[in-house]
Amino acid sequence: MRRSQVWLLGLLFIAGMAEGKVLLQVDVDYEMFRTASFTMEDWDNNPRLWCLHIRSDSVVERASVHFTLSAEHWGKILHGRSPIFRMDIGTTIKCNRDFPTKYWKVENEDFEQEVRRLQRLPEDTYTLSFEVRDEDTGSRLASSAEEIYIVSPSAPVLISPPDRGSVGLVPTFQWRGCRVRGVLRREEPLQITYTLRVYRMFDEGGEALSLEEALGRDPVFEEHLTVPEEGGSPGTHSLSFDPGRAVEPLRPGMQYAWYVQAVDEEGRYVGENEGRSQAFQFAIAFRPPQPLSPVGGMEVTTPSPQFTWNEAQVVGAQLFYRLEVSSEPDFGEVYHRAEDISGGSYFYDGPPLWPGTAYYWRVQAVDASGWPMGDFTEPEYFHTPLLRLLEPVERASSLKPTFIWSQYGSIDVYRVVLLQEGEVLWEEEAYGSQLAHPEGRPPLEPGKVYTWRLYALYRGRPVGAYREVSFNTPAPDARAVTLIAPVDVVAELPVHFRWEPLEGAQVYVLQVFDGEGVQVLLKEVRETSFLAGDLVPGRMYRWQVRPDLGLPSEMATFYTAAPPEMQEVTDILFTWDPIPGALRYRFTLYYDRDLSRPIWTTTAYRTVLFYPAAAPPLEAGRTYYWRVQGLGADETAVGESRGEFQMAAPPGAYKMSPEELGRAIRAFLPEQKGLELISVRRVTVDGKPADPSEVLRLLRTYRIVAVTVE
Repeated sequence: MRRSQVWLLGLLFIAGMAEGKVLLQVDVDYEMFRTASFTMEDWDNNPRLWCLHIRSDSVVERASVHFTLSAEHWGKILHGRSPIFRMDIGTTIKCNRDFPTKYWKVENEDFEQEVRRLQRLPEDTYTLSFEVRDEDTGSRLASSAEEIYIVSPSAPVLISPPDRGSVGLVPTFQWRGCRVRGVLRREEPLQITYTLRVYRMFDEGGEALSLEEALGRDPVFEEHLTVPEEGGSPGTHSLSFDPGRAVEPLRPGMQYAWYVQAVDEEGRYVGENEGRSQAFQFAIAFRPPQPLSPVGGMEVTTPSPQFTWNEAQVVGAQLFYRLEVSSEPDFGEVYHRAEDISGGSYFYDGPPLWPGTAYYWRVQAVDASGWPMGDFTEPEYFHTPLLRLLEPVERASSLKPTFIWSQYGSIDVYRVVLLQEGEVLWEEEAYGSQLAHPEGRPPLEPGKVYTWRLYALYRGRPVGAYREVSFNTPAPDARAVTLIAPVDVVAELPVHFRWEPLEGAQVYVLQVFDGEGVQVLLKEVRETSFLAGDLVPGRMYRWQVRPDLGLPSEMATFYTAAPPEMQEVTDILFTWDPIPGALRYRFTLYYDRDLSRPIWTTTAYRTVLFYPAAAPPLEAGRTYYWRVQGLGADETAVGESRGEFQMAAPPGAYKMSPEELGRAIRAFLPEQKGLELISVRRVTVDGKPADPSEVLRLLRTYRIVAVTVE
């Protein structure tokens, strides 16, 4: 008898020997080695692959087991008997090694060849009939017939994500389980352990790998699942990607491969290919960010522009952004890099952007740990605005003009160069946004054309594009408009502009500029006054009058008064450093450190704020917390500052420190830059001397009009 025949019947005894009908107080049961996929080697390697348990109440000197095997598609396959053995009272155990094949006979040679080819039983429905006999009397002691359902063991079959499909960052992997051997109804289902493995299809440098190369590396994720499988009806199983258990998170836009491998309770592979399914590839679906503004070389209107983009789209991740700015299109040198940006916008807060300069920018999505989510976008570029020269333009009002310009972003040092017919007459450095005619320089000649040029300086050297404009000096007998009010004062709203009439002039053009040099009012009038009610409270403005005949006035500065509810204030002062990109500030005072219970909220246009008398009273000895949010042009928060203080004394007893006084003065006089130390020497109110001790009161009511500082 061939080895395959022994193996064949052994498998059938394992699957089919069951409790039979008892005659003469004899019954039969069995035990078996549980596995999902038997092999021919099992017969040689496991002497207890299967065992018959024959129980009897009497001694049978010569007993044997006779059997017949048939299959639905193959017909009668095998019959034979076991060796004769003595059956004692109790249980007699006979295992596979106790049944030599010399008593067996194969009825179907084709079936035997199929077993040898497959190394297992072909898939079919089998019937196994057996009898326990007394060889001396020829009587049948026990018999049984059992149907056995054999299916071909198969590896798992992948379902989702499909091959070449797209998923989110936390995909769920689904597959159909193994088809294992047929089992009898009274058997427990086999426990099959599935191992899911996920592989990168790219190397550490991001270069693509072949499927074979990828599967030869270590997986980035491996997870196990043990489930019972029923006969020929495998279940559908799934596991989800767990970033916390993975070597690394999945990367948007990148390719991966996955498969599932199955083993049985003994750790033996189930099905072909060592129990492995086919390998599927998938990509992490990702729509990269798309720059919106500034793009196409547009000129931005502010030295601290807002960058906007369509946010990236990826399922299952909290995205942040990394933005880079460079003056080089290939980003050979990155001028500014911003990290951990949430949302699709960013107000520039890096080193100063030079005026009149082309810059390039790009953005990249990253996850919460800073891992890149795709590549940088293609670079977009923009131009920064040119320096804005305000006075003198076209015509100067005097032979010792004051040169006025709009401060450019955070740049506070400038160089003014005066030229005539291309020859440099003098050059001076200035802080802030204006330069009076330098002492020691001769007056300009009347009726001549001059040019003045402005450079922005950074660390002592000119940066960006300079700006220049020409102007005519007045003739000896020319007269200029003289401004009356408001000049260097805080004006109540509506603001009443007044100036002296100029002989011969019929029409006057009133121009008002905000602190950024943007013209906010242009009005042609025939009177020598105008009432403007649409200016913003608490802001700095400059204004000038140009007649149709004669010279324009010099430019004057004034402040609009604070809102009425802010004019009656306590001595409690809040100050903070300017926030880049902020046009105004939202201030909120809170009871608790976690900022959960607000007390009072207001809007400020300077970096100093007094607590109003009309606000909720504060308790002495209690600690309070505050937050200031800088607001950009579209009310988007561009940054914030926080602080806390303790009410150590009742309102009214607060004493301002010298440092707070200095910061307050800077906030009210933003054009005064480069001051390291401020001490009050003289205070005037509407041109009249005042006691220096009144500085605090004047500041908090926004009525301070002139401060001499050193």
